[in-house]
Amino acid sequence: MILKLATFNLRCQNDYDRARNRDFVARRASIAAQLRAAAPDAVGFQELLPGMRDWLESELEDYQFVGVERDADFGGECNAIAFRKDALRLHETYTFWLSPTPGVPGSRFEKQSTCPRVCTVTLLRHRPTGQLFRFLNTHLDHEQEFAMEEGLKLVFAAARREQEKQRLPLVITGDFNFTPASAPHRLIAENGYEDLTADSGGTFHNFGALDWPEKIDYILSDGSFRRLDLCAWHADGNGRCLSDHDGLMAQVEA
Repeated sequence: MILKLATFNLRCQNDYDRARNRDFVARRASIAAQLRAAAPDAVGFQELLPGMRDWLESELEDYQFVGVERDADFGGECNAIAFRKDALRLHETYTFWLSPTPGVPGSRFEKQSTCPRVCTVTLLRHRPTGQLFRFLNTHLDHEQEFAMEEGLKLVFAAARREQEKQRLPLVITGDFNFTPASAPHRLIAENGYEDLTADSGGTFHNFGALDWPEKIDYILSDGSFRRLDLCAWHADGNGRCLSDHDGLMAQVEA
């Protein structure tokens, strides 16, 4: 089974970016064009607001989107997973909150930002081969290392529980908000994962404003996927950045 799997923080729609002509509305046609051209089998999005999701779903009719928004009223940002309907079939999906009460919508750790954080879990079948695999997508806290670490531990624990049911190829994507030099990064190797994008270079560049972009976006595997290729999505043909993060797509084999 060979797949193209991606992670992409789209940068949520906001007035600050609108005033600089770089909000999602200004970028969305280029984003959709990039996704059509790259044709990932599945992509984990971060910072996807309901209006952004509605637009992408209407434009990318070949994809099915799954995932729940993070706020208590099921509004706000979503870590949706989108997958090609002709390549993959959904068997199961659920969302949990990165908090001491993962089943409570809008819940958070006491020591973190005001933003609730979630993880979207899917069980997918590769139609051409019949092979099942698991795809998890998350976005960790951006302020507190404690919440980054505890949130990632919950993601790994959820993956472990799923694998105890039936061991299958598994991948975790997301914006982790920490760099390879930071303390939380140690959890990746400690839990038996490898970063399939370790050589990607910096991924967060603030719309090209950073001289030294920071790597905070990841595609992890527990050893069940082997990377064949890697590419980054940075700008459209006119040099406009697609987001304040580069998207990453790995071609993998299981």
